[in-house]
Amino acid sequence: MVRYIFFGFIFSLFLLFSSCQKEPEVIDPCENVECANGNCIEGNCNCDPGWMGDDCKVMRSTQFKGFWEGIMNCTLITDTIGLIVKEGGNPLTELKLQTHNLKYSLGIFSIDFDNYIMVGKIDTSFTKFNIVPLPVTLTIPNAGEFKMTVSGSGNIKSESEMDLTLKIDPENPIIPDINCQGVIKK
Repeated sequence: MVRYIFFGFIFSLFLLFSSCQKEPEVIDPCENVECANGNCIEGNCNCDPGWMGDDCKVMRSTQFKGFWEGIMNCTLITDTIGLIVKEGGNPLTELKLQTHNLKYSLGIFSIDFDNYIMVGKIDTSFTKFNIVPLPVTLTIPNAGEFKMTVSGSGNIKSESEMDLTLKIDPENPIIPDINCQGVIKK
């Protein structure tokens, strides 16, 4: 009987100690990871569309921003132009574009496109944008209005190099379109 009491006591101690042991602590790999515009998965940030960086705080559109300059080969002319790229109305999907040194001559009259702000819609790849067609009107004294549309696109080749195309489309069928292509750099 003493033997049963002894074994019962030992068994009770075993149950008591085994129930007091803690489960091994599971460490959450995302516990100290902050993803401003995304979610943490296995300790790394998975950024929402339009965001990048280790903590998803950098807008992908920032790769476009800045002053770009290069040679543009256009119908009839080749010239150095600049392109100023700024944040658009929705910084995740739009850019504001302003040319620097882009002029179109019509005899004694010329249009300075640097006075116009164009809108670029960023592609979902965040390496391209398309310029929303921009209607431009020039009033020529004693001749009336001359209308045209400016459009184009940009394609990021690297952090400091972009292919750029521009099209100036006069609404007058007698006047040919002006097409420009070039590589511009930051």
